[in-house]
Amino acid sequence: MMATGIGITPALAVTNQYAGYSRFKILVWSTRSKNLLKFFIPHMKDAHLAIVYYTGGELTEAEVQRYTWR
Repeated sequence: MMATGIGITPALAVTNQYAGYSRFKILVWSTRSKNLLKFFIPHMKDAHLAIVYYTGGELTEAEVQRYTWR
């Protein structure tokens, strides 16, 4: 699944629809909005791999840690 900006909303809906399935789900998202990062990253846990390209201003180390999960 690939999405840009607010297009992450339908991409997450599709990803969440297949929660628990054995297919490997990769989510690639490009955004320049720090507010979108803060809101949508917690909803990406159903993807096996989530790649986020942030094209906005620089993030502090604390922000990077806040937006990262393992």
